[in-house]
Amino acid sequence: MARLGLGVGLTRRGGGGGLETLSTGTYTFPVTLQRSATEYSVLEALASFMTLYTGSTIYVSPTGNDGTGDGSSGAPYLTFDTAYAAASNDDIISMASGVYAYPSAAIAKDLAIVRTGATGEVVFGSFFDGTAGTFVVHNTNFWRSTSSETVPQYRGVLRRGYSGTRGTRATWQANFQEVTATFADGYMGMYIAGTGISYFTLVDGSNPNTLATAGELLFWDDTNTGQLVTGGTATVLFGDNIVCCTNNSGIVVAAGTTAYVGKVEIYSSSVDSAVAGIAVAGTVAMFETIVHGSVNNAIDYTGSGIGAEVDIVSVNSEANASTNHTDAITLRVGGYYGGGVRTIHDVGEASFNFSIEIDSYRETAQVMLRIGQNSSSTVVGYYGDVTLTGSYTVGIQDFDATPGWVQVEPGTTWPL
Repeated sequence: MARLGLGVGLTRRGGGGGLETLSTGTYTFPVTLQRSATEYSVLEALASFMTLYTGSTIYVSPTGNDGTGDGSSGAPYLTFDTAYAAASNDDIISMASGVYAYPSAAIAKDLAIVRTGATGEVVFGSFFDGTAGTFVVHNTNFWRSTSSETVPQYRGVLRRGYSGTRGTRATWQANFQEVTATFADGYMGMYIAGTGISYFTLVDGSNPNTLATAGELLFWDDTNTGQLVTGGTATVLFGDNIVCCTNNSGIVVAAGTTAYVGKVEIYSSSVDSAVAGIAVAGTVAMFETIVHGSVNNAIDYTGSGIGAEVDIVSVNSEANASTNHTDAITLRVGGYYGGGVRTIHDVGEASFNFSIEIDSYRETAQVMLRIGQNSSSTVVGYYGDVTLTGSYTVGIQDFDATPGWVQVEPGTTWPL
């Protein structure tokens, strides 16, 4: 289906006539669910929410100046923090392509954060120079640095200007075992040997020494722990072509806040079981977002979190690609999910899953789509047009949940 475009991102479906708008009953999401006779989709796109931001535009650039700049397009600021201090509710912070430090505090104003212009990417993170060491082949398929003192042990590598399978172009430390696979399918993998040197793969035969010299490889380690955090009661939009590399959660949507997330790439290298690639306790709507890692859950909803995931890619090699807990509710439409022990596992209040692909990814998953945890679970679950691929033990499982799964395929009677 068109929803799983490779390299250039995903394609939102559902245009044209013959669409049926669907109620989600007592559960309210930030998008409108709809379906045709063959598939599910949503009415809104990220652009639908840009209309909320009608204030001034404040510009930031790697060549800007916090002292002499005024935030105009001709005299941009250098850092996000300075632009944020100058911003008011409903403003737009427009950032030129480049590498930036994470905000030093939570984003507690109603702001849209977007890339300036039509090319390049805004990369958040703290990186070190990969050109200080020399990379040599390790065990045929991996590269390693010969200078572990000069080049610190790294947790992740971002390859700029490249797009692999389903958009991924970074490695992350998620307890990958050293393997002899060629990674010819386009995924990038990584291995860390305890406290020793890190190893990584490049799937297209490129030499990392050449790429590092050209500035196309960005390396980060344990000290890169920045986050994009929403605070207060803010409604924040993160636009397309933003990349978050971190040894922490990339985006944290705090309780009482709302985030609209576009084609943002998140690479979390954390091995902390309390960290997720995107952590949600508030309300979020994601559109074509790419989430990889962490060793815990790629996307994790807690408390009364509300999530709408539209045409996203979420991959995790250890735990869950997406999961909800407590009183959280989730709506997933048109995405790709690669797991994990349990690729999608919801133990919150309600789970809606339509026109999605669930893949065991690089490992054998135990369960692909599950609701419920034990006999006390009261999860409501709906699914339809779900494709399961890869190697797995159990496909769709109701683990003692009440009332459990309701299968609703396109063209059948909608139960709510």
